[in-house]
Order: sequence, then C-alpha cells, then structure tokens
Amino acid sequence: YLHRLGITELYSSPYLQAKEGSVHGYDIVNPVVLNPEIGTEEEYAAFAGKLRKYVMGQILDIVPNHMCITSKLNTWWIDVLENGQSSIYSHFFDIDWNPVKKELRNKLLLPILGDQYGRVLENQELKLEFKEGRFCLCYYDHVLPVRPKAYVNILAHGLDELKKILSEDNPDFLELLSIITALKHLPSYTEKDQQKRYERNREKEIIKKRLMKLHKRSQEVRVFIGQNLTAFNGVKGEPGSFDLLDKLVNEQVYRLSFWRVATEEINYRRFFDINDLAAIRMEDPDVFRNTHRLVMRLVREGIVTGLRVDHPDGLYNPLEYFQWLQRSCFVQLRIGHMEKVKKDIPPDVLENLKEDIPFLDERDSMRAEMRKIYNAILSSDPSYKPFYIVGEKILIRDERMPEEWPIFSTTGYVFLNAVNGIFVKPENAKAMDDVYSRFIRMKMNVHELIYETKKLIMQVAMSSEIHTLGHYLNIISEKNRHTRDFTLNSLTAAIIEVIAFFPVYRTYITAFHVHERDVRYIELAVSKAKRKNPAISGSVFDFLKDVLLLNYQESTKEPDKKEWVDFAMRFQQITGPVMAKGLEDTAFYVYNRLVSLNEVGGSPERFGTSLDAFHGKNIERLKFWPHALITTATHDTKRGEDVRARINVLSEMPEEWRKCLLHWRRLNNKKKPVVDGQKVPDRNEEYLLYQTLVGALSVGEMDKAAYEQFTRRIKEYMLKASREAKINTSWINPNSMYEDALTIFIDSVMNRESGDEFLTDLIRFQNKISHYGMFNSLSQTLLKITSPGVPDFYQGTDLWNFSLVDPDNRGTVDYKMRMKMLDDLVNSETTAGLPDLTKNLVAQKENGRIKLFLTYKALNYRRKMRELFERGEYLQLEVAGGYTPHVCAFARRLGNATAVVVAPRFLTDIAPYPDTLPLGKEVWRNAAVILPFDDAGVRYTNIFTGEVITTARSKSATVLSLSEMLEHFPVALFDKSGGL
Repeated sequence: YLHRLGITELYSSPYLQAKEGSVHGYDIVNPVVLNPEIGTEEEYAAFAGKLRKYVMGQILDIVPNHMCITSKLNTWWIDVLENGQSSIYSHFFDIDWNPVKKELRNKLLLPILGDQYGRVLENQELKLEFKEGRFCLCYYDHVLPVRPKAYVNILAHGLDELKKILSEDNPDFLELLSIITALKHLPSYTEKDQQKRYERNREKEIIKKRLMKLHKRSQEVRVFIGQNLTAFNGVKGEPGSFDLLDKLVNEQVYRLSFWRVATEEINYRRFFDINDLAAIRMEDPDVFRNTHRLVMRLVREGIVTGLRVDHPDGLYNPLEYFQWLQRSCFVQLRIGHMEKVKKDIPPDVLENLKEDIPFLDERDSMRAEMRKIYNAILSSDPSYKPFYIVGEKILIRDERMPEEWPIFSTTGYVFLNAVNGIFVKPENAKAMDDVYSRFIRMKMNVHELIYETKKLIMQVAMSSEIHTLGHYLNIISEKNRHTRDFTLNSLTAAIIEVIAFFPVYRTYITAFHVHERDVRYIELAVSKAKRKNPAISGSVFDFLKDVLLLNYQESTKEPDKKEWVDFAMRFQQITGPVMAKGLEDTAFYVYNRLVSLNEVGGSPERFGTSLDAFHGKNIERLKFWPHALITTATHDTKRGEDVRARINVLSEMPEEWRKCLLHWRRLNNKKKPVVDGQKVPDRNEEYLLYQTLVGALSVGEMDKAAYEQFTRRIKEYMLKASREAKINTSWINPNSMYEDALTIFIDSVMNRESGDEFLTDLIRFQNKISHYGMFNSLSQTLLKITSPGVPDFYQGTDLWNFSLVDPDNRGTVDYKMRMKMLDDLVNSETTAGLPDLTKNLVAQKENGRIKLFLTYKALNYRRKMRELFERGEYLQLEVAGGYTPHVCAFARRLGNATAVVVAPRFLTDIAPYPDTLPLGKEVWRNAAVILPFDDAGVRYTNIFTGEVITTARSKSATVLSLSEMLEHFPVALFDKSGGL
C-alpha cells in the first residue's frame, strides 16, 4: 500500500530493545538487540526482504542521548547500581560522583519512591530478597542489586547460631565463612584502577555462583538465609525492627529517595526532567562503539538506509558525534561491499574491523592491519557518498542549522512552521489580539511569559542541574583572585537569568572553535539578563560570559582551561531542555491566541508567514539542504496537521470568532463548577477548549460510541494541557479537585442528549471552519510534496487526521480501510475517468478520499520526476488579476521538464460558505499565473484531472488561467514534460 501510494522510504521509530511494554521505543534498555516485543530476527529479515522487493529504503530513528533505567533489562545500569564507580559500565552514564551534597559522595540518587523513605521502609514496601545467588532490594517493579560486600551484613547476622547447628568444621559452614572472607576482600566500589575493576567484576560473579551452589545443597544454609531475610525485612508497626534493613540500604551505591527530591538533588543527567531516562556519555568512544553495534550491522547489511538522530542537542558534542556516525556508516557500507565481492581480507581482520570502527589504535599487528584497511577505505574510495542522516534539531525563528554538521539537515519543523504560517492572515493579528485579551481579560506578553516559564522549569523541574552548574562555576571562580569573591548564590542566579533569556535551544562551542553565531546568542542573553537584574553585579554576568565564550586570560593554565570548556559544554546541554520544557511544554499551553501557531520550533508571537518568506525558505533549502526532511506532522507535534489547518481559518474571521466566543461563554457560564472560589475552567483554558473543539471535531455525524470516545479524548487533552500550563494544576502537584471540576465542565458542555444550544451553535460554526480547513489542508499537502526537500508523511495523515498531542496522535492506523480506498480510487480512475472522479471527490470531500487521491497522484508524479524535484530550480510565480494574496504558486524546472504548483489560501474572502466551492471562473475570474519562462501555446497537463490547458499572452506576459487550472480540483499540479 505504501509503495503504491508513492512512499519510497519507511521511516520508523526505534526498534532496539526498549522497556517492557513500551509503545514508542524511545526508552531503550539494550541497544545491541532487536526489541523482542516487536518481533524476532526472522521476522525482521522478512521485513527487510519485503522492503527490498518494493525497492524501498528504511530510515531508523536512533536514541544516542539516553537510556531507560527502570527496567531489569538494562544490565549496564544494574551493574552500576551494584558496583558504583568500579562498574565496567560506570563511564557509560553521565553521573556526578562528587556532587554538592556531601551525603551523595560516591553514591547515586535514585528518586523512585512514592513517599518519604522512612515511611516506605516501615510500611514494608521495600523488601530484601535472595534470587539465584544474589541479594536484591525489591520495591514494586524495581529490583535493585545489593552491593556484594554488603552481603556480609546479611550472611554474618546470626552466624553463631548457624555454627551451633552445623558445627564449625562442617564443610558447608566453612564454605560460608570462605564466601564471607572473599566478599570482604573484594576491591572497593570506588575503585578506579582498571585491573582491580576487572578483578572485582570477575570475583563477585564467582562468589555469587558459590553462594548459589551452597544455598541449593544445604538446607541449613537455606533456612539460615531465609530467617535473616525475615529479620531484615522487619515487622510492620515495630519501627526498631527495620534498623537492620535501614543500615543495609544506606550502605548501597545508591540512595533511595522520594521521587520529588530529584528536582533538587539528582546527580545523574536526565533526558529533560524524566527520572526514568538517564543520559549516556556518547562523547566516550567506548560508549559510542557499544551502543551502535547493532545499528552499524543493519547499515552494513543494507537494511537501514538512513538514520534519524533523536535529540542531538542533548549530546556533549553533537558535531563530533555526527562525524563519528557518518564515518562509521560509510566504513560499514564499504565492509559490506567487501564481504559481497569476497575481497582478499583475513576474516579475523574483517570481523574486528566491524567492531572497532571508528576508534582504532595499533596495539598489535592485527589492529595495524585493520588501521591500514580503514585508512584506505576513508582516503581512496572514489564512490564516497555521505550516509543519509538527519538530526532532530529544533531551530528558533531565523536560526540556521550548524553548517559544519555532516548530515542532511533537520527533521522538518522549519518547513512545518513556514507552510502553516502562510495560512494565517497577518493583517488580522491585532484583531485576534483584541479577541483573545478581551476574552481572558488580560494582555499577555509572550516574551515575558517564556522568560517566566523557563525560570519556573529551572526552579521546579531542573533545579538540580542548575545547582550543579552553579557549583562548577563557583569552583572556577575560586581559582582567580579577581573572581573569588563571587558568591555561589550570585553565580547560580546569573546562570538562571542567562538561560531564561537564551534565544535558541543551544550553542555549539567546543575547545577548538567558538562560532560567531554562538557569540551573538550568548552576548544577547547576557545583555538582557544584565538589564533585567540591576541588583546582581554586572561583573558576575561578564565572568559567566567569559567562561562560556572561553575568553581565557593569559595566565589561565591548561587544566583550568579544560574546566572552562567542560562548564561551557555542560551549560549547552542544559539550555535545550529548559527551552523545550519552558517553551513547548509550558508557554505553548498558556499563550492561546491562535494555538495552530504553538508548534514545535514555532514562534506564536509571529502571526503568520508572508509568501515571500515561505518562498525564500524554500529557495534557501534547495541551495543548502536539498535533502532535508520537510513535514507537516510528527509524533511530537502539538496537534494534527488537519487540526491546524482548521484553526488557521479563525485568523480570517476574527469578528465572527469573537461573536461565537461571547455567545458560548454566556451559554456555558452556569455550567462551570466552583473550586476554592474560582470558576473552572479559567477563561484561558475555556478559550483553548473552544479552539480545540473547532479543530478536532470529526467530520459528519458521530454515533454514540464515537462521540463518547471523542469526548474522552478532549477530556484527556484538556487535562494534559492544564497540567502542562502549570497554572491551576501540574504533573508534579496535581490539583485533583480542579481537574475533576474541569472534567465535569467538559461533560456538561459536550452532553448532546440535552439538545444544548451551545453544541448546536458550535457545530454550525465548526462546519464552516471545517469546510475551509479541508482546502487549507489540501494546499498544505501539495506544497509539502512539491517543495524542495524530502516530504515526510506521518502515519494516518493520508486521510483527514484530527488527532491532538501525544498520546492521542499515536493510535493504530486502519490500513485495511486505506488499501480498499486506494483500490477504489485507482479503479474509478480507470473506469469513470479523472474528470468524473475528481468531481465526485470534491463533492464528498468529508470522507477524506480527496486527500488520499491528492497524495497518491502527487507522490507518484514526484517519484517519476525525481530529478526534477531533487535538483530542479525553484521559481516563485506571480499571480495577476488581484488574487496575489490568495495563491501560493511556484514552478520547478530542470531541462525540458517543468512542474507548476498552485495552492490556494484565504478562501473565506472569495468563496462564500456554503454556496460556493473555490473552483472555476465564478471564484477565480480573470486571475492568472504568470510564467516568465514560457511562450504562448505551451501545453500543460493537470496531473489530478488529466486536463490539458495552454499558455496564453495577457498584457505582455505569458500566463495560465487560474480559473482553468482550478476548474475541477481545488489545487493544481501541472506538468510540461510531456512524459505523462
């Protein structure tokens, strides 16, 4: 079905082993095996074979920044919990073993408890157990290893009683004593010497096996251990009985704590503020090699043909990572080629080469041979082509992706916001401002809001990371007599203020390079922070700026320089999460003027995008990033592409929107519950609810079950939106009374059994919005398919998709229905012909077949004319006849081939609802698209309708009549190649 639709690459979320029950795959626990919950190796081979059959590529999403740590399947993390810094995997995770809080020195804070530690302990929620030769602490689904040397506490407890039972010369008793002695002599869990770490790792496993054998063969030892477990686990209601377990817990590598402690004291870097996802140190070659082993195998075998890198901004050095990744992929492809042509390379050399790319040394002759082959591959291969890699990099406003990154650009949010913006009417910005501010009874400054929400995130969700940065900066300041008097509080405050004003997600300073763009961003943030905080000495901000920009003094020593670099790079890892949580996950749920603009990478204060700006971005992409992904929906977007297309229509009719809002508020005011003297929802949430209903209501009548499901979706969305806004409730501190009242209000206004006037008026207005929204969506889809870049289609968007933010947009897709619909379309094209088919599709646009048809025809045309759309020039076209604001038109040209694209917009002004469709001469009158590169008499074929029209001369210009181009179909894609 996908191949027939015109899709050339299957683009999947991660399918490496993830946490048990994961539905998305981003919480990876073992990156070296496939996820067994998705399928077996055999099924994967069948999948790969099917892709080859249809000559389809496969882009895999990979997650290099973090791993899930709340699963027993993450053996690396479990080893760290058992062995601390002596673990052979301790360098895999970004852990601060020497944090500010002295109680956490050489320990790892684990904020997994649902209540205060003491209450959890004495409530017997924490249990000591013995499993397969090892002791562990169990807390519900969490199984935590006990530090091996701490086994002595358990095994030595009551040992004299066991001696009386067995006698001191009993072999089993002597074996137990020997085990205890061996445990006492294990190297320390803080050991950093490599040899002793390996010794510890080896010996502890031998000891566990000995203990397991002893436990199996000796009934007396089994009883003894069982009695000790009972003693350690205490008696509920007797606090003193938990002292043994308390002492044991406190001797572990980890410190168990209430989950809310994480915001202030956690000492491992996380993915944003998610405790379950621990960051890994991808800057370490050993970590890179071990985490990419399976991915490189799939690249080598030609199954994976492209990579999407999730959240590269979280990496210590994204540039270095992309260089390693690009080089590794290329070498793996060459090795795969060598295997196929059976080059004369020793098998052992080839196998080791697979494992060690891209980090090789010359410790022995084999590695010297590997290095020789590796260098030959890199330096002399004439067929070198960069591997297709894109990064999930969010760009703000007019920010550009770092041009030095060896990838094919970003995952498409720049295009998403640009194309969405051209369907928002800029001249109505003030009118929509007035509607919004009057409804909520306040004026909201979006820049001030973002500043405040970023500070809120640093205070309530990421204060631990900020305090750690402050501590690092304080250490640096103490080493210079000019800065030693700066207090820890003033340094931390400066960091908070600068991050709150940071204009982009992050900068990319390294020890070797400080880019001019990064200097501008840092200087801008520091300047604003200074002005905002006259009470903080300006010299503190200047010091922070110097460190971030690596403005060393002449006397700065090399070790101190390294500290400056490390601080700057760690600072860069934090600004991105703060921006994401403060902007996307807070401010975007507070500033609700027109929520279709509140999208990832978007700037909601910018009311629309001009056509010139849209064309300019397309031209820039073609010049610099012609293979960048361009998208209109992803698994991370705040609402579906068709929901945005509908909400955008509101920008065309602010006065009608205002009247509806006032009417609905009056009708629903008495339905609002009161909580603590406040009506629920507040005005801002009510405004969001009405926009959401206008954007998300299904097309046509819904039966009872469908309507109940829709109502449930709206309640779940509004609950999430309210928690994200963090004004009346939040994820950290849910206000259950407020949330219940919000649910009651939604149930009340959505109750269609009562024949409520609100629903009647909402549906009347929504039908109009939906009508125009569908045409917006068709234009948007065509622009995505034909603009420079690689169009990305998120699952389910081949038909109308009115989903909201995740998890609403991650449901199952009915492909059987889509396959039947496509079959019917192809059959109808053959039997009835394109003119009759398109007429029927327009008349029944509500069923979504028209969007499927457009996607099918345009994608297959693009696939046939691949060179035209990949390399063809991009020409912005003018529209004559007074219709310039209503049409986005451009041409793609390469040699003799030309494609002309016409996408209408702002139809409320020219095609009154419900009587007029945006078709033919009644709407488009004498408007025409000017083709400066053609003469009169050139024939163009409409790929949607099959119609042929001819260029004409009008007022000394060559034109195509818009009324002819849009006579039977609401968008146009015309071909001049003659190859159809």
